[in-house]
Amino acid sequence: MEVYENIISRLHQRYFSNNSHIITEALQNTGLFQSEARHLLESHVKHINILLSHKKTGEDGIKLLLALVPQCPLVVLTKQGERWLRFCAQVINSGYCARAKIDACQSMIIILKGLPNLPELQRTVLSKPAAPLVTDLAAADSLWNCAALECLYEYLKVSPGQCLPHKTVLEEHILGYLDNPLTRVGQSDAVSRAGKVFAALPLPGMGGSGAQGRAEARGRQLTQLLAVAHSLMDYLFDGIVERESYRHTREYTIHLAPLESLGEISTDPLQTRLAAVTRLVNSLKFIAEMITADVNESVTIAPHDLLGVIFRLLQADIRTLSKYLSQEHKMLTFLMPSLHQHCLLLLRDVLLSIGESVDMYFGVIANLLLSTIKTTTIDNQPEWCTSGQQTRIIAYSVMSTVVEVSCGRHQPNPYLVTLILDDVIPKAQRVTLQNKQTKGLASLSLSKKKSKKKGYSVTVADCGSNTNPLPYLECFSRVARVALSLIEALFTYATHSMTQKIQQLLQTSVMSVAAAVTGVTTIPITYKDGKTRAQLYKTLGSIATHPHPGCPPSYTMIVHLLQKGHQDSDTLVASTCQAALGSVSFIMANPKICSLMHTMKGPSHHNTGEEDEEENLIQEDENIISPEEKKGKDRVSEDQTEEEEDKVEEEIEDIDKDDMVEEEDAAENGEEIEKILEEEKEDTDKEDMVEETEAAEDMVDEQVALEKDMAGSINKTHDGDEGSQDSAPTDERTIAQHLPSRKKPKLSHNEEPVIGPTLDEMLADFVDCGPDD
Repeated sequence: MEVYENIISRLHQRYFSNNSHIITEALQNTGLFQSEARHLLESHVKHINILLSHKKTGEDGIKLLLALVPQCPLVVLTKQGERWLRFCAQVINSGYCARAKIDACQSMIIILKGLPNLPELQRTVLSKPAAPLVTDLAAADSLWNCAALECLYEYLKVSPGQCLPHKTVLEEHILGYLDNPLTRVGQSDAVSRAGKVFAALPLPGMGGSGAQGRAEARGRQLTQLLAVAHSLMDYLFDGIVERESYRHTREYTIHLAPLESLGEISTDPLQTRLAAVTRLVNSLKFIAEMITADVNESVTIAPHDLLGVIFRLLQADIRTLSKYLSQEHKMLTFLMPSLHQHCLLLLRDVLLSIGESVDMYFGVIANLLLSTIKTTTIDNQPEWCTSGQQTRIIAYSVMSTVVEVSCGRHQPNPYLVTLILDDVIPKAQRVTLQNKQTKGLASLSLSKKKSKKKGYSVTVADCGSNTNPLPYLECFSRVARVALSLIEALFTYATHSMTQKIQQLLQTSVMSVAAAVTGVTTIPITYKDGKTRAQLYKTLGSIATHPHPGCPPSYTMIVHLLQKGHQDSDTLVASTCQAALGSVSFIMANPKICSLMHTMKGPSHHNTGEEDEEENLIQEDENIISPEEKKGKDRVSEDQTEEEEDKVEEEIEDIDKDDMVEEEDAAENGEEIEKILEEEKEDTDKEDMVEETEAAEDMVDEQVALEKDMAGSINKTHDGDEGSQDSAPTDERTIAQHLPSRKKPKLSHNEEPVIGPTLDEMLADFVDCGPDD
């Protein structure tokens, strides 16, 4: 605090006002007023009030107040806020310099933004009339009008009811900004701030506190601005055949000054044309602020009416206008690129406002953007000509917004992709600034004098100049950067809607450009800027993170290029490559993520060579089948299985017939069967025979008991020993035992079923087989 008091003791010195910003930043960085003792803070506040109370020291008091208010405690601000607002209003209303008025407006802005946290101070402010303050702010001159309009906007947000009686005066002052001189495209100026104030003006009949009533009232206010824009275009496009006419109303009730002053007869028609163009551009800024201001939660208006102004202005093709030969139309053709740029900025704000509703108008928007980009290309123009680059930059940016808002649900135009790649591919590195001519002594030529005097005359050859322009590399670098951003948006949002040919073209072009830029001694001049190279690697990473199902990217090549780019001397490029490497490495380590499910199935996949992972992916893909496909596959499989079963049944029938013939012969010729069983018995081991015969005897006893109960059974021809021999198991199985089917054999008409012991013995053999058999 001692240091600060030493500084403020020299307020009258000139160097203090020149360095006031750095002193304010030091106060914010140190938090001086938040950590000091209460009595020191109170003494400082008292000192500021003394300075503000005198007119001679008012400017010094405003400087100290601006430094104190951002860190002032709530207790002090509640107690002193009303007095400070009154002092600031006096500075604005009196004849202080512009610097003091700007400081007073900034102090008021800070206090007004903090009113929601200060209910007592807010009630006091709302009880005061706003007449002198708001009118003075609206009528501020160009030296401090930006700060005054910001302060007025915050005041309208806090107390719109107190400003409603002065709505007509405020609207008249604000609409005067429609005729302000134009600034550069995209630059925030007083007109943009005036548009925010116009969007916050209190309107009668807003329906109380209802959100629907306020939205409808703002919609009627916006309709007035659209009518102004259409009427101005009617004046500018007079005599021009337009592609499509728009029937929006041209009637409006807001009061605007005429383009030609009353009583003034303009002999120059270009003067009114320029005034109309200026008012049209400023009205577009007002419309943009109406739909983007945070004071309006919603605005009720038809999207076609809002987009009609944009479509009508963009459909005015420069090549078509150039066919008109009048002086007014030639001037309009000359100014049309600037009008297109302001219109594209408005289109971007509209797209961000209406969201997914852009799908209904995507075809029209895409065609108009493409035609606008086409007009920027001139046939046979010099190599480094910068004509139309600013328009292409804005058009690419708006196209990225369209792709993002619509989530890439529409296929990009192939011709648009060609134009984008023309801006992305680096141009020739060598630039010839002069023609090849001799220099130095070689440029001197000797010629003999025509006079009678002896001697020679010396002449210098003319050094002609090259017609090609100087290469402004930053312009081409910006175009390439925005075009790469559009390609990144296509990879991110429109991968599913792009054709395989376009996808492959974009992938190969981006990777070839990255290979030409990465790890080379001489970087192409288009990519000298680190921001452009960073966008290039960011686009390269989006190829891997959002692959196309029919055109899988080369992950190995992408990782190689990103690793080379990570060694770039620019820190921004290195950090971008590091982030992209992290994403690609995660994808390669986890190939089962959804975005790469179809890519892993492709034949060109070479990230992981493990067959088990591919089989798992194939099984997962087979599980994710639509019901119709699943039914079709089930029908095909059922037909195949039925055919196979029929073939097997036929084979089984043939084999069963042979088997039954063998069983009948065995029943009739029991002696032959006994010989066969004896031969098979000799091949078995003696130890196995003992165990198997014991089990066989048990089975025979059970079979004998069952056979006695069966009616019509055939008498046995074997005794007990022979039965035990017949039931002896063998290591070999019959043909019928090896068959997988258990169906009963089909019998002929003359054949009878065989229920003899031979079948039971065969079953016993089957039961008594070891587990290995």
